[in-house]
Amino acid sequence: MGGFSKTIEKNSVPSWKDSYINYSDLHRKINHSGFTIDINETFIMILTQISQTQKHLATESESFSLSLGSLLYETSPPPSSLLSTSEKLYNLISFSLWNLKIIDKLLIKLEKSNKSSKTSFINQNMTILLSLQSLSSYKDWYSKITQELKKLHISQESTGINEPLIIKCSKKDIETLDKSLEKAGIELDKLEYLSIFPREPDFPDFMTLFLSVFSSFIHLTNFYILTLAAKDYSVYVGMDESFSGVLSAVNWAAAVGFTFVYSYWSNYQYKFPTFICSLFVVLGDFIYFFAYSHKSSAMLLLGRFLIGVGGARVINRRYIATYVKPRSRTVWNSAYVAGSIVGRGMGPVLGALLYYVDFQLFGYNMNGMNFPSLIMGIVWLVYSVMVLMFFKEPEIKKIPKEILKESEGQSLLPMVVTLMALFVPKVVHEAFVTSTPIVAPLYFGWSIEFVGYYIAIMSLAIAPVHIIIAYTSRRFQDRQFIEIALLLTFLGSLLLINFTNFTEIQYILGTILMFIGMNMDDGVTASLLSKVIPPHISEGIFNAGLIVTFAGSFARGVGGFGIAIAGWIDQDPKPMENILFIPLTIISLVSLLIFMKYYNRLDTKLFSK
Repeated sequence: MGGFSKTIEKNSVPSWKDSYINYSDLHRKINHSGFTIDINETFIMILTQISQTQKHLATESESFSLSLGSLLYETSPPPSSLLSTSEKLYNLISFSLWNLKIIDKLLIKLEKSNKSSKTSFINQNMTILLSLQSLSSYKDWYSKITQELKKLHISQESTGINEPLIIKCSKKDIETLDKSLEKAGIELDKLEYLSIFPREPDFPDFMTLFLSVFSSFIHLTNFYILTLAAKDYSVYVGMDESFSGVLSAVNWAAAVGFTFVYSYWSNYQYKFPTFICSLFVVLGDFIYFFAYSHKSSAMLLLGRFLIGVGGARVINRRYIATYVKPRSRTVWNSAYVAGSIVGRGMGPVLGALLYYVDFQLFGYNMNGMNFPSLIMGIVWLVYSVMVLMFFKEPEIKKIPKEILKESEGQSLLPMVVTLMALFVPKVVHEAFVTSTPIVAPLYFGWSIEFVGYYIAIMSLAIAPVHIIIAYTSRRFQDRQFIEIALLLTFLGSLLLINFTNFTEIQYILGTILMFIGMNMDDGVTASLLSKVIPPHISEGIFNAGLIVTFAGSFARGVGGFGIAIAGWIDQDPKPMENILFIPLTIISLVSLLIFMKYYNRLDTKLFSK
């Protein structure tokens, strides 16, 4: 018996063994015929066995449908009965899956003697293959059982401490049902994406999606490449060094303020607002560059304001949330966040490399203060042309009114818990980044230049975590990644507390754990939010793209403001680390515990998108 035959035997439902397509028999006949094989005769042999398999599937499916209907007719079906039904559904899905795998394997074998045989068979018998797949029925049944499971979780959360023994027993059944349904869901995903069927792309256009992701990289690079020399530039135009903080604040304030405008605009189109955003940044960078010649602080402010206005993050986020299928959404959200992180790391490095530039071009002085903005202006100009050439306007999707009305009764709890999971790691991260230039030189004698490189290197070194998420996103749900991310954020924040002897090893280890946690969390929470947000909210201005962008920016603001609070509590910078990270560690732990409590409510298979 061959390897594949053993795999079939291992995965087949024992009581239905005789109803599977006989792979060994057909494989032997195809081998025996060799290159003289009669394709039509072989097709008939395969179809004869498929017909027998279909009859068995139709009988079992009808029986299952009736039993599920009578079970759901009950007001509160017991978990044990739902568990039994879930196991039967798994058997049906597995039966379809493995029979289709057998057909695929046989057709691949046939292709060795006749290259067009597989395509020919699939084209001629697509209706038969789709009926064997039975995807719509399985999805409908799976959805009905998961909705009952959702009701059980809600009732379980509302029970008191002094629970009767019968409720405690049913809790065990609910946990078993969870695992059973998760197993069925994995099998259903495999069935849906079998290679034998032509697969629709996970997104409308690759270049449009790539340009959306690339925008996050160059926008963050643009912001941070200007930060290093901002103090010098402020002094040159006749302002105080602290004016550099005003420039940074104007940049982010403009970005946050215009998210509402772009969120509304993206209800109608994507390409034109994306193009306009890029032109704003081009104009902002060039004005920032020419401020040197005019020694104008107003031009510096206007330049940074326009760079902030040109942040198309809400448009990019909404495009991914709306047009990328849930199966690939985590991958592309992670890619988007990875672009931001690499940009955040590359900006300071490029700024440092260009810091000592000093030459003249066409009568204009080029130096470390203005040259980076000229470079970025040219990059954005090229990007604008690429948007015009390659960005394809997607068809604007409108959710049917019935679904919108029905969703108004949907619980907001999953959305709120997801937002909490997005918010807390960003606050911790920003508090760390803002406090490091004060704390690290004080405790470890690090120079400001070294601190800048340390943060940049850490950002770039941790970015590959998104490659791991992208590679494993189809094996694990978003909630599993987030739970790990919140745990790492808590541990990282804990290590940033000065207990007695604060060492560099402790500080670096805490940084690594916190950075991994925040990076894991960022892309995955955006993906989860797009799946759990009620349709009536996602349709309007306050869609997933806006909420993620606004919540992220607000969290960074809260984290940065923590430094001011720490200074107000104690002007001595030495206790700053503990003033910041003791409460943040407690908040991280509480957020982790809340997430664990409502973990089952965040199963993405409970939400149809």
